[in-house]
This record gives sequence, structure tokens and C-alpha cells, in this order.
Amino acid sequence: MKEATLKQAGKVLEVIGETPCEQLQKILSSGLLSDLLSANVDLVDRDVVRQALGLKPIGMHSYLMTIDYDRSVKDGIKAGNYDWRNDDITAKNFPSQETGTAEVSIDILHFGKDISTDEVRAELDKHGYRPATLKELLALGEKHSNLQREFPIIALGSVWQGPHGYRSCPYLYRDGSERCLGLGWVGSWWRGSCRFAAVRK
Repeated sequence: MKEATLKQAGKVLEVIGETPCEQLQKILSSGLLSDLLSANVDLVDRDVVRQALGLKPIGMHSYLMTIDYDRSVKDGIKAGNYDWRNDDITAKNFPSQETGTAEVSIDILHFGKDISTDEVRAELDKHGYRPATLKELLALGEKHSNLQREFPIIALGSVWQGPHGYRSCPYLYRDGSERCLGLGWVGSWWRGSCRFAAVRK
């Protein structure tokens, strides 16, 4: 086994130096640091550990919002003021049983790699999430209108099977400087740049 290098030791000291003294003392007293240094890190799922510690998964941002589920899809699209939208995104194609108004935290998760829909669903479920729905996506697009200029945001909680049998879900993205509301094929792989809107179960 190789000895730790001075560069590695310096990095550890850097992290320690950024930790408040009281927090550092609690960590040392708890024995968690000793556990971590003794662990087989190759077998550890970091996000599971973070969840156990009450921390958010890596690559996640949260947006607390008030969502009116009684608002129509048409009105939600209009309120989002999109430059372009897919005409198949309608209440008929995306019927909803959601009603009332609720405070909802929409979390945007990033997996940092090309990923299939089944893998995304499995990861969301593992961390206690469900995919966001169309109405939740529309509310996000309205309130945080520039977010989709940074990355595509997919809502796997609402799926429509078109006339040719393909299953699609709504997503927000940009085309140049334009904000768009489109449909993505659920059977495809999602690029590593994509983010996924999710809500705690």
C-alpha cells in the first residue's frame, strides 16, 4: 500500500481549514472520520451516505414554489412566455389528476453522464424522489425562466404516447437565445448535460 503524499495531505488540511472549529470537533468526537478512513471507498455510494447525513445529493439544486395544479396546461404555457413550444403539449395528451395548490420543492438533479430513462427513474426512486410532472415543469419554467438557458430540464412524470407509438415527455431547453418547451423521446438516452426535475415522495 502506498503512503499518502504531501500533496494529498495538503488537500486534507485545506478541507479541514474550511471547516468551522466546532463542526470539526464534533466530527472528531463522533468517530465518523475514523470510519471514513477505514472504509472501502470503492464500495461506498456517496449520495447514499450524503442522504444518511441529511445532505442533498451532489449536483442538485432546489426551488421552493407554490404550484396551482388547477391551472390549465394552456394557461401554464402562456404564463411561461416561451419563444417556441411543441403543439402536442396539451391537456388532452397530458391529462392530470393533480388538484389544488401546494408548496412544492422541485429539485433539479444532475447525473453528469449519458443516462437512460430507466436508470434515471431508478436513481430518483433510490433517493426518495418521483419525477416532476408537466404542471410542475411549467411552474418552474414560469418562475425561473432563465434556468433552461443553462441546461435542458426533463420532466419524466408526464408521458404521452403519440400516434406512431413513441412515448415522449416534456422538457425545457434553449435554442440559441430562445426558450423552448419541447418533447423528448423517453426511449432514448439523455445527454450528460441534461437535468431532471424531481419532487420528494
